[in-house]
Amino acid sequence: MLRNDRVKRVLGLVRVSTKKQDVAMQESVLAEICEEHVLLIENGDILRLHGVSGTATLTNTQMLELIEAMKRPEIEGLAVYSLDRILRPGKDFGLMQILDLFKSTLKPIFSLTDGLVDLSTDEGMDTAQMAAAAAGCEWRRIRRRTTRGRLRHLKAGGLDHGTPPYGYRYERDRNAFAILEEQACWVRRMFEWRRAGAGPYEIARRLNEAGVKSQRAGKVNLRTGEINDGRWGRNSVTQTLANPTYKGEHHRCGFVITGKAVPAIVSAELWDEVQVIAHEDRRIGRPTRNFLLTKLIRCARCKHRANCHSQGRGRFCYRCANRTTKPPIRRLCPASQVGARELENAVWSDVWGHLTNPKRLLESARALVASQAEPGDERTKLERKLRELTTRKTRVGDRYEMGELGPAEYRGKITELEAKIREIEQALRGLRAVITLPGEAQVESILAEFIDAPEPTGTDVRRGVLDRIRDFSVIYDDRTREYEISGAIPVPEAASGRLKCTSGVNANSTSTATIPFKVKGRLAA
Repeated sequence: MLRNDRVKRVLGLVRVSTKKQDVAMQESVLAEICEEHVLLIENGDILRLHGVSGTATLTNTQMLELIEAMKRPEIEGLAVYSLDRILRPGKDFGLMQILDLFKSTLKPIFSLTDGLVDLSTDEGMDTAQMAAAAAGCEWRRIRRRTTRGRLRHLKAGGLDHGTPPYGYRYERDRNAFAILEEQACWVRRMFEWRRAGAGPYEIARRLNEAGVKSQRAGKVNLRTGEINDGRWGRNSVTQTLANPTYKGEHHRCGFVITGKAVPAIVSAELWDEVQVIAHEDRRIGRPTRNFLLTKLIRCARCKHRANCHSQGRGRFCYRCANRTTKPPIRRLCPASQVGARELENAVWSDVWGHLTNPKRLLESARALVASQAEPGDERTKLERKLRELTTRKTRVGDRYEMGELGPAEYRGKITELEAKIREIEQALRGLRAVITLPGEAQVESILAEFIDAPEPTGTDVRRGVLDRIRDFSVIYDDRTREYEISGAIPVPEAASGRLKCTSGVNANSTSTATIPFKVKGRLAA
């Protein structure tokens, strides 16, 4: 075999499944690869991924981190023990997406088991695909073996995992939970506080003020890279109070484990009493008011949704809802509030003016179509979401085959995922379509029900009109007191089949069955 004696600087990948596996062994394998292929791996060129189990795959963040490191100009390839370490389909990427990513780097992969693999050649692509197929088979075998072992433990009345809830520790020799008193004392206080009338938010505030850290303190979010600060939130408190493990009943995969394996932290009577209180709170709730722009308005500064708040004496305002999710609550956006009645009247006036004036609506639609740019970013987001949903659908099927899901739950999840997939596919088709607008006479017939009707006055009736407009949204900028309304008037099927091309638009283009519009306005100072 011909060899090029020029030393190439490459990136090394160490992917270790458990704490028992030796990282030094993985690094010694990289040394063997370097010796065989005349490579050099400097100290800062080893990418270490710890805690990646046999059934886990590279996350979106890890995959992109690996690709970005390979694209560095001084790096001439990747050294890895086996291709299945990197080519196993993941949560965010399918096989072909992974191969395309590595191919885009224009750099080879050096493997101890598979040799030199150059994805720019047909031979290298075939080798990678065969290695990925073998990795997928191995992943499914591990999943089935793990599932069978878990079910065997559960049927015998034991635990199938070693991750205990807050307030417990796992004892491997007994395969049981043991009470961790330094945390269990706070669990008891949480139940006592809830029985005394404190809500989840108030309980979270008390825990944070006392410096009590949650179970996720110090853990790293693999997507964002942020380290969890351990502060309690309303949801974490609610989930803790609803966990039956604390009364000595551990629910897992349809089985209930009791006895010495799961000691109780609170009495069954106290746990049941707290569940009654939580149920009553959900049933009674808080009286709600209807506002015209609820869930339709966003802040121009941070694009976060704005909510309606009371100012007292019957006055209300919209204010950006971008704030911390855990107590103590503080606002993260400096946007000021705006009077609800003032903004709602201005927005409704513009919307109703378009619904009752075909010429004005058509002019707005033509201006919007003329100003639209190529939707490249939007297409990329939709395609990424479509890949994620397709992967989730495949995993739901795998879980059903391994007995983790029952038939009813499987059908429900598959139906939900297929509906989302169809919705995204339709949106992608919409991006590819060329917009065809109807003539003024056709728009007048489409808007006839609004033109001939009196203007609605009640909030509920007006909201019903807004809900009929597709993708309706309002963006408000508190700095200039300007607002932007966007949406699309749906075209009935009978009318969409008769759409005629207007001047300047291709007569052979595809109809969108909507009339898009965008309106800008400003509130009085």
